[in-house]
Amino acid sequence: MKKLIKALDSAREKVTSMNSLSMPPRDQVSRVMKMLGDEFGTASNIKRRVNQQSVLGAITSAQERLKPSNKAPLNGLVLYTGAIITEEATIDFEPFNPIDVSLYFYDNKFHTELWRGEWFQPDHKSAEILSKVDMGSFDEAYDNEQVYEDSD
Repeated sequence: MKKLIKALDSAREKVTSMNSLSMPPRDQVSRVMKMLGDEFGTASNIKRRVNQQSVLGAITSAQERLKPSNKAPLNGLVLYTGAIITEEATIDFEPFNPIDVSLYFYDNKFHTELWRGEWFQPDHKSAEILSKVDMGSFDEAYDNEQVYEDSD
């Protein structure tokens, strides 16, 4: 997990094209989808086409990941989407412990502040990385990573 955090922390882009989102347990996906829809409408007004396409792509990736669900998983959900250089990335996972905060950042970097808190310290709970990153630079972060199994 530490390698993944380090890879996310080091990812930077010159334009605002990286989305960081967290949902507490049992949060309604419909609320977040509405917020993302509003963001999509706002992003449609971005003047530079390259920036606009990057932002719209990251929002669309987040919407596609959330569509199959109607609420957040038992411990909540953390989702990172965006384009770095010309490659797309989507990372989402359920934290070890329930999160009690809903955050949304759109920036030129991924916001990983939550990862340093108690929500990401392993205990008897499981952590599940739900989607593999599509970026070569992030593939190394998954090499030899231990995914903790729920002991219950």
